[in-house]
Amino acid sequence: MSRRAESGAIIDEIAAGRFDDLSVYDQSLRAAMILQDARRAVALIEAAARNIGSSRPEQIQALSTELVFDIVGKLDRQNDQEALTRFYQALVSVDWPGDGDPSLRDAIRISLIDVRLERGDRAGAAALASRITAPARVLRLIALKRYDGLFPAGADRQALVRSLFDETDRATAAGLAAHPDDVRTILNRVEFLQSLGRDEEALALLQPYLGDVAATANINPMGMWLIEYGAYALLARGRGDEAVALFARLAELPVPDQPALPGPLVNHTTFLWQAGRYAEALARAQRLASQT
Repeated sequence: MSRRAESGAIIDEIAAGRFDDLSVYDQSLRAAMILQDARRAVALIEAAARNIGSSRPEQIQALSTELVFDIVGKLDRQNDQEALTRFYQALVSVDWPGDGDPSLRDAIRISLIDVRLERGDRAGAAALASRITAPARVLRLIALKRYDGLFPAGADRQALVRSLFDETDRATAAGLAAHPDDVRTILNRVEFLQSLGRDEEALALLQPYLGDVAATANINPMGMWLIEYGAYALLARGRGDEAVALFARLAELPVPDQPALPGPLVNHTTFLWQAGRYAEALARAQRLASQT
């Protein structure tokens, strides 16, 4: 109805209130993003974390990755560092997205660590660094010079990394045993196995999903990643032609049937390049560029 001012006022009222029902914030977030108002979306997340997060953090942790990335992208393009920092802080306060995706959770924590370091708050950055457990994120903290001093002096970093890898191995295997059909749990295990070069094991987990690409991509918004990871596992095992053919089947799915597909559509170009199909990668990149 083009009554945007009234809509914004209602969103502000909700953000200032004390609602303890996530559906109130969920619908308001959708309205804020229709208005392209990322700052109001941040205020709603802060209110949800404040009013729900302390008692039921798992509700806030259920916020979709797509929504969170949409907000981050808008704030980043607007160069709104103040709102972006507030957003990171709200997400970290509820450990978004929880133990279901430790690597993504710790990526958000590292973003906040970067902010604290830029402000000269090394103590705050070190306190947050102590909560990082995803092995790839810990390696980042150890490897990059900007993070020097965030770990206690004399800490055995190699032992720390080994213990984290061992624990992640146990945790992802246990998670898969408990929830063998959960897509996020499968991906957590596959990501870990591939990070150690255990691509044959990763491929064995993914194989049941690689036959009917359309069905797998439509399991849920994350189903498509089972195919993409499978293609990379095939490529790592030297089965390049099969890998390229598999990824092509994913990229050819009609976008309206799978709204999350723009990621693989773009990633297909990178995949072709990594597979040594340089001419095909260039042609695809040019075709995508002409469509934007």
